[in-house]
Amino acid sequence: MAEVFNENALVEGKLLKHNSKMFLSFRGCFIIYLNCFIGMGQQVLPIHYQCGIVVTVLINFFVAFVSYYSSWILLHVMRNRRALSFEQSWTKSGIIGSVIISVGIIIPSVGFISYYLVSIKQFWSEFIRNIWPDAPRIIDDLYVVSLFVIVFLFFPIIFQQGLKLLEVYSFFSLALALIYVFLNVYWVIHNAKLYGFDPRGELVMADMSKPVISCLSYHIGTYTGYMLLFFIVNELESLTFERAKSLVKTSILSFAFFNSISGLIGYCIFFNNQGTKYILSILPRNHIITRIQYIVFILMLSFTIPTLIDPSRRSALAIVIHMDRYPNFIWWTIGVLVVILAMYLSNMTGEYIGFITKLQNAFSMMMMFVAPGILLIFNMKDASKANWIGILSFIILGIGFAAFTFL
Repeated sequence: MAEVFNENALVEGKLLKHNSKMFLSFRGCFIIYLNCFIGMGQQVLPIHYQCGIVVTVLINFFVAFVSYYSSWILLHVMRNRRALSFEQSWTKSGIIGSVIISVGIIIPSVGFISYYLVSIKQFWSEFIRNIWPDAPRIIDDLYVVSLFVIVFLFFPIIFQQGLKLLEVYSFFSLALALIYVFLNVYWVIHNAKLYGFDPRGELVMADMSKPVISCLSYHIGTYTGYMLLFFIVNELESLTFERAKSLVKTSILSFAFFNSISGLIGYCIFFNNQGTKYILSILPRNHIITRIQYIVFILMLSFTIPTLIDPSRRSALAIVIHMDRYPNFIWWTIGVLVVILAMYLSNMTGEYIGFITKLQNAFSMMMMFVAPGILLIFNMKDASKANWIGILSFIILGIGFAAFTFL
């Protein structure tokens, strides 16, 4: 593979790679990276505000900081080892078993695609059955719904290398996410007029009797963006180490604020009455606002899923060979196979889906914490000794929460 990093990549402020017309602006990469964080979490995030506003917000920003530190480690190794990918960072650091890293990216990526396809089908079915109870079964069949999304949204992404179209998709997804949150504000006002705001006094600053560990584990899951880190950063124009750090910091911090605001607004709709259900599933079904929210959220998820296709196929190809750009036919073929696999998994029974979900969550925890910690151990000559605290904390945290997902 030809060297794509500049010889002076280690010099502060110097470009790590030569620019290309296929690269994206800072704004474009920011939009895509932010989009990868926003997904199904918006339906269940409000549940965790039962732990209290202050506790949940502090947990959210703590996890955001930890996520940034994890990303900083990967960027640090990327620059110093001139690595194009997570796998290359692993191999060039002198660690064996990079195939495990590839699997650790593929399983969560494909798992999230499957999960989102199932969610889209569920919400679409609820929406259709509400407005058309006697609709033919084919209208909300999982295969039909999945094929529709794949043909009209996935295929255009599959048949290209570069992120121009993904930037457009992500822009629509983020706009729809904001509309969804804005419509949630309507329900907060609506319920406050009918029953008064927080009629049972459930909104508290802190309630340690609630499952705080579950709240922490959930928030960690929402910041699972390591799959896209190398993929997006390598497409950033005028790439420097400082510019890459700024991109990651801005994206994670923006998501942290969005997460806090969206979660708090969602919690203020039903407070502790949401239970473990999705917000959409317990809103008044016949109300026009609810119906609009169904469509908005389905479209939002549909525009989010494509962000996970390229990381999974790039890691699949990395098992064989690392390249900055792959031959089109190979790139297209692997993209189609990834989508077919995700579609197949989305049609599995609940028992298997449950196991796959636990497996993808366990891999996510290990990849987000344990793998960066190990990488930093092998790159300590380039990092401060103070990072030993971070290394040990990351490894313990990753192993602990990976085990917690199977409980």
